[in-house]
Formats: sequence, C-alpha cells, structure tokens
Amino acid sequence: HHYHMFEFTAHWACTPRTPKELFNHRHSSLQNAIERTSAMLKGCFSILKMQVQYPFQKKFKLFLLHVCYTTS
Repeated sequence: HHYHMFEFTAHWACTPRTPKELFNHRHSSLQNAIERTSAMLKGCFSILKMQVQYPFQKKFKLFLLHVCYTTS
C-alpha cells in the first residue's frame, strides 16, 4: 500500500500501528520534504527546469549539486 501524507493528516490522532506503517509514514514525509525543496530549488535555479543537452559529466555534477541542496 502506497501512503501519501494526506492519509496521515486526515487521521492525525492515529499513530502508525505497525513497523511497516511507521516506515511508510516516514518515507512519505521525507518524499514530501524532498519534493517541496526540489520545487523551491527549481524556482531559484531556472537551469534545473530547462531541457538542455549537457554532457553526461555536467549533468551528473548538476545532479549532485541538487542532491546536496535537497538533503542539507
């Protein structure tokens, strides 16, 4: 079963009852935070929105930069 944050916010009084539910809740929370951060970065760095043909090494460096910003 794939959880989304609204499933947990709708039942704010309920806590996850099993390890799997707890994992799914934490995974969904993390995914939500990463998506919000990614959207914010795309707003700040327009190059991340562009479909530009860069060499693989440059794409990889941009990806690493993006990951560093989204995880810190």
